[in-house]
Amino acid sequence: MTDRYQSLAHNPIGKFIVTNLGLPNPPVLERWTEGTPLVKGTVLVGAAPKSTIGAKLTATFKSSGIESVGVRADGKKYKGLVFDATGITDTAGLADMQQFFTPALRSLAGSGRLIVIGTLPEQAKTETAAIAQRALEGFVRSAGQAVGGTGSTAGATGAGGNGGTVTLTSGTVTASGGATAVGADTQLAQMARLV
Repeated sequence: MTDRYQSLAHNPIGKFIVTNLGLPNPPVLERWTEGTPLVKGTVLVGAAPKSTIGAKLTATFKSSGIESVGVRADGKKYKGLVFDATGITDTAGLADMQQFFTPALRSLAGSGRLIVIGTLPEQAKTETAAIAQRALEGFVRSAGQAVGGTGSTAGATGAGGNGGTVTLTSGTVTASGGATAVGADTQLAQMARLV
C-alpha cells in the first residue's frame, strides 16, 4: 500500500508545498523483500576490548554475503554500524563505544541500521559491569533519535554472559545462556540473527 502523503511530499509540486508550509517531509524507506540482499551496502563493525562476539561478526557477515569492514573510511556511507559491547565491564569502557560511533554516526546512510550487542545486565559478572551494560540501552535510545530522521533505526541485542551463540525468532533475541533481549524491526532482527 502506498502512502499518499509521502508520494505528495516527494513530487516536485508537493515538495514545494510541503517546504513552504513547514510540513514534515518523511524519508523514503528502503524495504527488504524476499530474494534481495539483506544489506545493500557495507557494514562497519567495531568491538570493545575483550568482547566475545566481535571476532565472529566479520566472518558471519562474509558467509552471509554482507560486505563488512572494521576500519572507517572518510567520506564513505555505511548501511549498518554494528558494535560489540560485550567486553565493556565498567563505565570507563563506554568510551570505546563513543570512539567508534562519534565519527561513524554521520556516515550512516539513509534507512541504515545501528546495532549495539551487549551482555544483559542480569548476566553481568559484577555490579559495575551491569551498570555499564544498562547504559547501552540509553545510548541506543539517544542514537535512535539522532539517526531517525533519515529513516534509520537503532537497536540493542543482548548476548549471554558466556559469549555463546545468538539466535533470533519473531523479534526476540535468545542467547545460548537463555538470555533474551530487546525486540527490533524486521531488517534489524534479520541482521542480528546472523550474529
